[in-house]
This record gives sequence, C-alpha cells and structure tokens, in this order.
Amino acid sequence: MKPHYYIFTYREYPETTAVETVSKEIIQNAQALIKKVGHDLTHPKTAAGLVSTLKETISPEQEVFLDLPDGGHALRYLSVQLGDYSNPQVTRSLILRIKFDQQETIWCPVGDFFGAGIGLHPFDGWYRSVTHEGVLSCRWVMPYEETASLSLLNLHNEAIDVELTATTGSWVWGEDSMYFHSNFKAQFQMNTQPYADWNYIRLIGKGVYVGDTLTIFNPVEIWWGEGDAKIWVDGESFPSIFGTGTEDYYAYAYGGRNRSFYDHPFHAQVRVNNYDRNTKAKINYDRITQGYSTETRTRALDAMPFHQSLQLDMEIWHWDKTCQVDYSVATYWYGFSDTSSNIKPMPEATQVPVKD
Repeated sequence: MKPHYYIFTYREYPETTAVETVSKEIIQNAQALIKKVGHDLTHPKTAAGLVSTLKETISPEQEVFLDLPDGGHALRYLSVQLGDYSNPQVTRSLILRIKFDQQETIWCPVGDFFGAGIGLHPFDGWYRSVTHEGVLSCRWVMPYEETASLSLLNLHNEAIDVELTATTGSWVWGEDSMYFHSNFKAQFQMNTQPYADWNYIRLIGKGVYVGDTLTIFNPVEIWWGEGDAKIWVDGESFPSIFGTGTEDYYAYAYGGRNRSFYDHPFHAQVRVNNYDRNTKAKINYDRITQGYSTETRTRALDAMPFHQSLQLDMEIWHWDKTCQVDYSVATYWYGFSDTSSNIKPMPEATQVPVKD
C-alpha cells in the first residue's frame, strides 16, 4: 500500500455555536450550490468601481506614483503589465510599493507579489491571475481610511514600460478593518546541511495570514522539497501546524516526480524547471526539478487568524547534502496599524542576477 499524507487544520468556536453535522443527504441537497461555487471559483469577477491608471516608461532607479481617491475606500482590483518580459529580471527588479494611510504595507517585486515568480508564467487563481499577454492582476480587498498611494520602483538596469490599473470601491472603515500587507524575503546559496528552518515571516500583533509564494533555485537534479512547514500561533511552545513536506504545504505530493504546471483556485505550481502553462512539448515525469520552481498558496477558509503573534518557518531539507539553494518568498497578510513583521525591504536581493 502506498503511503498517504494528510494535513488537518481546524478552527475553534464558542460552545454555543450552532453546528450542523455533515451528512450524505446534506451533500446531495447541495449539489446545485456545489456546482455553482466550483464555477465561481474558477471564473473570478473583476470588481467594478472607480478606475485609476498610470502608463509610464520608468528609468533605472526611478519611481512613479499613483494616488487613489481619498476617504473610505478599498482597493479591489490591481493590475500591472510590462512592455517586455524577454528578460526575466524585470519581474524581480520592479518593485510594487503601496502606502495606506501614510503607512507602507506592501514592498514586493511584482513577479513575486502576483505569484508568477521570476519571469512571466501564466496561471489562474481566485485572488490572482497572470495572462499570456502579461497582465498580472490581483483581487484582494485592501481597505484604507483616508489615503492610499501606489508606486512602482525600477531597480533594474534598463528602462521598463509599465501600465498600472487600480479599481477602488467604497468601504466603511470600522474598528475591525485591517490593512493588507505583502513582504519579500530572499536568501542565496544556502547550505543544505545541516537541516535548518528558514523563516518566512514573524508577525507581532493581531491579524490574519492569507498566503505566500515561494521561488527556489535548485542547482542539481535531486529533489529539494522534503522540508516541513512549521507554524506557531500566539506564542505557543510547539507549532500547532507541523507539515509533512514543502510539497504538501503547497498542496501536492511526490513533487520530486512532478515537472508539470498546475493551477487551482487557491494553489498552483506556476513553473518547474523550464515548464509552465506555455510548455508545448510532452513532459517527462522524471525526478528532475533542477533550476527554478515557483509554488504559491493563498488562503480563504483556511486563513490563519492570530491575536498576539504568528511565525511561519519552512525547513530546508534536500536529498543532496552538499549543494547550495536559493530561496525567496512573498508573504500576504492582514493586520491592524500596530501589527508588525520582522521583514524589511531588501532592494539588494531584488538586483541579484537571475540564473540561467
């Protein structure tokens, strides 16, 4: 019998909460709703609202800005399209920055923020989509109370043509409203021995963790993804989520044999080696995951609320004990104005040349 792997997560509710036990009858009666939800999840709609646009050629070291309407609003749709993707460095060295109410909550390369990784790799998800034509978009709701400003910073050594589109809708700011955040972290040429936990992010305060995008560079043909995810919530002494492998965290198993692209509403492998949605050739399912791989996961019902703190680590566990790997991650979360992370902007890391 082949082994099976499971990761269970759950939420606790007050004892007085009414709960209906799942039954075969309930599932049968809900078939029409299940079909509708399945269709809606694979056909997300773009929000209507006030559209703001910016179209510029950004010189090296230049930053361009787009201010959004004042008052109680939420950014409900955001897209970026570059003029040329032939050099994959552009998606790593063009930085998306967003300030809500004078507080910068987003500092992230555009490729990592939208889930494409390094270069243009199309996929469709509930929160984000990347098209063959190069439109990178997201549908997270990002509320603000008074002001919001978007900018694109060019840390590439060449000029970049960009088109930025933002759609805002009304929002009633309340005491439970939170700001959307995205951080970027990278580390290069990490030793695969001894085994070690690599920190994605540590958050202090109250908020909700809603996803991440991991891009790794593996210099050898041997499988890299055995490392376990470990997530501590509210200062617990042992992680309440302790996974069974990086591949399982990103919702697929036996990743060492999987060279194929896949995408679903809340998780995707947008690229592995030279394979993505654009691949025309027949894929060999060999144990070869050399080169770049990009995995992404976003959370809805499985979003992780925290009241005091959250820490997410990913174990570096590679079958080759002597090689060095590159890891970079974009994280996505909501938090109040006093909720903070341990990740600071890393401009130097975004200028590290992309490997062949």
